[in-house]
Amino acid sequence: QESGVLRIVQGIEELKRDLTERTLRFTNTAATFLPRMFYPRSERDKLWENAWTIRHAGIDKGMRVLDIGGASTPFSFYLASLGCSVAVLDNDWNNCGTLYNSDHVAKQMGWDLRAHDRDIAKLERLYGGVWDMV
Repeated sequence: QESGVLRIVQGIEELKRDLTERTLRFTNTAATFLPRMFYPRSERDKLWENAWTIRHAGIDKGMRVLDIGGASTPFSFYLASLGCSVAVLDNDWNNCGTLYNSDHVAKQMGWDLRAHDRDIAKLERLYGGVWDMV
């Protein structure tokens, strides 16, 4: 099982390199694009947490996934790169463009990912409200 987590970690890192080479952006663990908010330890811990979650949740290609609070994150982008249909619910509190960026990256990469500016406290039905994984 641990080798499965390691493969996911490597896949996320490869995806981040690919996005960077294409000059496409993704957020850091502080949910921002600002370099001054980049903390290597937090990034490493979140990377392994995300990989563990993906591995143990049994997420697979074709699943419909709802990601709450994940606009422009490597987590939501990785799920989309696997072939999942991803809807992200988030608020762009600081108006830094995370929602717009999510949709832009998804379009450039040909992924089925859409970001929605929603307040989770007022969650409404999206896509019929049926999800394989939240």
